[in-house]
Amino acid sequence: MSKKTVPQTTENQATQSQSSGAGDLGTEAQINATTKTDGAHPAELMIFDVMPDSGEIVLSDYEPNTDRYTAYDVSPDELQFGEGFYDLLDRIEELRSEIYWRAVEPDGDDELEDYETGMIAELIDALPDQKRTELSRQLQRWFECEPDFEERDSNDIVRPMDGRQFAFELFWNYDPEILDALQISVVEGEHPGSSYYAPEMEGPVDEANRIAEERGLPWRFRLG
Repeated sequence: MSKKTVPQTTENQATQSQSSGAGDLGTEAQINATTKTDGAHPAELMIFDVMPDSGEIVLSDYEPNTDRYTAYDVSPDELQFGEGFYDLLDRIEELRSEIYWRAVEPDGDDELEDYETGMIAELIDALPDQKRTELSRQLQRWFECEPDFEERDSNDIVRPMDGRQFAFELFWNYDPEILDALQISVVEGEHPGSSYYAPEMEGPVDEANRIAEERGLPWRFRLG
């Protein structure tokens, strides 16, 4: 089990308002947004559940991603083939892979390790109109589905998949001095090959809440 050493950020680093709905939180910009405070009292609070046995910290009442549109922050209008769509190809590796498999229909021996944007764009441009139309429909259906399990750790996903991932991404990138004061450690694998990544509270919840209030941090913790 290892504790993550992270770059320093400000004490007022926060996310959007809990009152606006936890389901609206989660893009990288929102995670790193700054919330103004009045003295020691944050203007907005986020509630985190602390699991009683493990101490794992999870954002409470977070609405998980139900489709790729939300996870990748994509609108249906962006799926029209053209320059805007090619920007999506640059941003989402899994999209490039999906197009390759649908456009080329390769055998197992034809699998690529890297799906470059230029190559995928050329594949799309070379398709007959009927095939391009069908591919567009297939991609719309693909974006309507929830990301696969293996896909969820992708760096291309903009909005955390669930409250666990949200908490990990928030605290993973937070000032280590603040985390030490709150007695929060960020675990990156309990052992080699482990897929367990989570922030964990090692001290009393009441003490963490006291420190959070004193420092004007926009978080409160409760036993889950």
